[in-house]
Amino acid sequence: DLKNLKLHTSNGAISIDGITADEITADTSNGSIHAKDVKVLNKSVFTSSNGKIELYGTFNDSTYAKTSNGKVIGDGAFKGDTVFKSSNGSIEFTTSVKRNECEIKADTSNGTVRIDGNKVTDEYHENTGASNLADLKTSNGSITVEFR
Repeated sequence: DLKNLKLHTSNGAISIDGITADEITADTSNGSIHAKDVKVLNKSVFTSSNGKIELYGTFNDSTYAKTSNGKVIGDGAFKGDTVFKSSNGSIEFTTSVKRNECEIKADTSNGTVRIDGNKVTDEYHENTGASNLADLKTSNGSITVEFR
């Protein structure tokens, strides 16, 4: 297991596979970020410009993903505060956390918001009082939230 994993590149992609770490920070410009089979025990930060961000795995405590001109995809166990932001890209958030255990904030301009397949308002807030938060915001893109 790693303590802190910090990755940075310009004009290139970042790929993380099968890593367990206390914290992960990945930053790129003009490239995508792909994290597969990742387990983060505490904080994770993923930032890109002109690239897609894909997160698959278990993310605890605090997860932040922001990109411009790309989509953000998250599929896994997201616990604590999860923030996905994009401009000119969609957001897809799929989690194994139960719906009644997750507060949802989803906001888009020029797109639709769907929660478990149902279209809702483009500024949606479902406050369950839960300790897990999914804060999803984009412009020029749709937001999809699925609970498994």
